[in-house]
Amino acid sequence: AGNATAVLTNNAISENGFAGIGLKECAKPVLIDNRIVNNRGYGVLVHGQSHCEVSGCLLEGNYGSGLCASGSSRVGVRNCTVRGGEGEHRESTGLQVQDFAHVEVKDCVVTGHSGSNVFGRDESSLVLRAGFVSHAHGAGLVLQGRCRARMEGVQVGENRVCNVIALDKS
Repeated sequence: AGNATAVLTNNAISENGFAGIGLKECAKPVLIDNRIVNNRGYGVLVHGQSHCEVSGCLLEGNYGSGLCASGSSRVGVRNCTVRGGEGEHRESTGLQVQDFAHVEVKDCVVTGHSGSNVFGRDESSLVLRAGFVSHAHGAGLVLQGRCRARMEGVQVGENRVCNVIALDKS
C-alpha cells in the first residue's frame, strides 16, 4: 500500500487465501517471470492508483481471475500466459478490467477460462496487441458498460459462446 515500489522476479506465488499479489493505493511494482498459480481469489489484484508492469509471467488457476485491475489503476501486461487451469483451480476470467482502470496487453496468450478470457466493464479501457485469446467456455472478449477497447493483430477464436461481445454502451 502507499507508494511502495518493488521488483519481483522469478518467484512462485501460490495457494493464497485471497490474492497472490495485491496492490493498492499508489504501489508501482514490476513483476517479471513469476509463476502466480492456484490462489483462491486473484492472481494479481491491482487497485486504487497503482501502476504495475507484468512481463513474462504465468497466471494460472486463480479462482477469481488471473489479473484484475480496478479503481483508476494502470497495468501493462507483456509476454504472459494467462490460463484457466483445471478442476477446483479453474479461473472464471483471465483478465478483468473494471471501474476506471486501463490495461494494455501485448503478445500474451489468454486461454481456457470458465467464463470469459477477457472482460472489460464500467468506464475502463483495454488495449490488446498481438497474442491469442482462445478456448474460453464462455466468450473470448466481453465488453460491458462504457468500456473502451482496441484490438490490433490479436487472434481470437475457438471460444464456446462467442469470440467478441459488446453490451450496453461499449
